[in-house]
Amino acid sequence: KRDREMNAVSRYFLLLLVVSSSLCVEWKVTTKRVNNGKPVLKKGPKGIGNSSFDWNYNAAWMPSPQSPLQGGLLVRCQNKTNGNFYSAGPSFLAYAKLKGTLNNLDDIQFEFLQDSDIRIRPSGPSSAFGTEDPRAVYNPKDDSYYILYSDVVPRPLQANLALAVVKSKDISQESKWKRYGAIFDTKNVTWSKSGSLLLRDKGDSYLYWGENAIYIATTKDAIHYKNVAYPSKPFIHPRKDKWDSVLTEGGPNPFKLSDGNYLMIYNSARGGFKSKKPGWDRQYNVGYVILDGRDPTKILYRSEEPIFSPQLDWEIADGTGLTPNVVFVEGWTVLPTPDTFLFFYGAADSYVGAATLKVTIRK
Repeated sequence: KRDREMNAVSRYFLLLLVVSSSLCVEWKVTTKRVNNGKPVLKKGPKGIGNSSFDWNYNAAWMPSPQSPLQGGLLVRCQNKTNGNFYSAGPSFLAYAKLKGTLNNLDDIQFEFLQDSDIRIRPSGPSSAFGTEDPRAVYNPKDDSYYILYSDVVPRPLQANLALAVVKSKDISQESKWKRYGAIFDTKNVTWSKSGSLLLRDKGDSYLYWGENAIYIATTKDAIHYKNVAYPSKPFIHPRKDKWDSVLTEGGPNPFKLSDGNYLMIYNSARGGFKSKKPGWDRQYNVGYVILDGRDPTKILYRSEEPIFSPQLDWEIADGTGLTPNVVFVEGWTVLPTPDTFLFFYGAADSYVGAATLKVTIRK
């Protein structure tokens, strides 16, 4: 009996030590715009960094199997319709190939984006109103990309969004991208988007998804998903009177830090920012959480302030962009320096920009 009591005491102090060590860690996150503060992709005549499409934003990074500093962006694109500045046609996803590498962050070059680069487009009734907001993960185990995006599904009176998955081994051809359709039963989950996939070598992988609140689903193969406590227990929800008070929405896939925990960045909105766009008064910002490396369903820390907000003219873009006062992150990659990353962000639903993110860990 005494041995059992001693073992119980030992386990208690071990647990206390683990909890205490987590509480004593401080994560400081800083960001810095690169490419000389200019978009890496925008509408323009044929040439480097330009696109034939009117609006280009919300891009997922698709790394080359050879290097995280090579690859391209899967970009959400739209064109104007009906001569109305704020009226845009259905979204589609096009692949912008990086020219060279990301070694010089003051001169990031993407090849001209055009019709032949479209990889995921509206196809059939399930996506007749568009394909939107991609996130991509490369799995070296099967040499495949897994892309989570939203099909815009026609419904009476209002369209619904259905989070869907695509798998591809050959990103150069649209025909090589296998579409698996909606990952949730659309009768039970009528609005799903923004899937951030954490692939793990052992046990379940995790999907952090949702707009308004962020929920968790699990998967064993990155194709089939099972929701956890939806909709009763959101994982990340808006906070009243803070910078993420209106909604929270998933970002790109979490990355592991040097301390063994995961950095997950997320998008958010708050109200009170009047604009020239009819009915629009939101500002979108970027924040982060630190997920427990042992159990990624636990949050060790959540940012009290945004780490990235609209500041430059082309990010605010009131009267010149499709949706003013928006920065939105869906793609990023690791840089050679530990705990340092490069993310690509949509600006005003019109441009793609880039910035570095550095985490300083203090114990």
